[in-house]
Amino acid sequence: MDINSFFNVFSTTPADRAEAERRNWAEHRRRCASARDWDWKTRFTPEMNLTAVSWDAKPLFPGVPTTDCGNPAKSLDYLDSPCGQFRYTNAVLTPPHKLRVGWGLMRGTVVWDGPVTIPRLHQRDEVGRWGAGDFRNYECHPWMSITPSEIITQRSGVRHAKGHVVVGGLGLGWLLERVEERKKVECITLVEVNQGLVDWLLPVLRARMGDTPIKVIVGDVDEVVPKLTADVCLLDVYPYYGSNGQHRDKLDRESPNVKHFWAWGGHKER
Repeated sequence: MDINSFFNVFSTTPADRAEAERRNWAEHRRRCASARDWDWKTRFTPEMNLTAVSWDAKPLFPGVPTTDCGNPAKSLDYLDSPCGQFRYTNAVLTPPHKLRVGWGLMRGTVVWDGPVTIPRLHQRDEVGRWGAGDFRNYECHPWMSITPSEIITQRSGVRHAKGHVVVGGLGLGWLLERVEERKKVECITLVEVNQGLVDWLLPVLRARMGDTPIKVIVGDVDEVVPKLTADVCLLDVYPYYGSNGQHRDKLDRESPNVKHFWAWGGHKER
């Protein structure tokens, strides 16, 4: 935010704020007039206008009440991991809220025509804050969430999955679940650096998955993956989307027995 924008935020009058709210709702109504059903094959567009009833992000912990508080440190409705490092919330987004969405180098926003629930996971840092490093909105920035942007940007990785697949990074498990569903996949090796996350989430995920064998290795992908033999390695270990191709290529060079690499935010498909 530049200095002029900063002061504009705090110098608006009640009339200015009311006008901005009116414009937000007018834009929302315009977009929702063309709302379409969502499924995991829905294509990216700069304006994604979706029906709320079609949004199907399954909460990992459906018993956790929804919360409209974006700050996990202030929300009363959450579930903490036994290790104390992670906090799960089922965040409800209500109109006219917009979410950012991206694919490759393109960016846009998504709106729904009603309330939707977004599963979110926050990680506690060394000083106790729940966030992912955004200094302007640290406590509100999730470490992982199931959103259209997350799904759209991981779909190409799912399409590559076949034979023995290495999944680097657990997150909320969306990528792992979709890989496990594929008939071409014979077995999976999950590489996750955090034992506490594996102990907490993997039993929940496994209970709603099929019987594809899953081996778990707790460790850093940079140290573990070069020692493995696999058909495909799907990497989702990055805090931000984009510019992750260099790391993918580095691991590719260091892993002679892994045939193909894909990375979230790597942009270049190979």
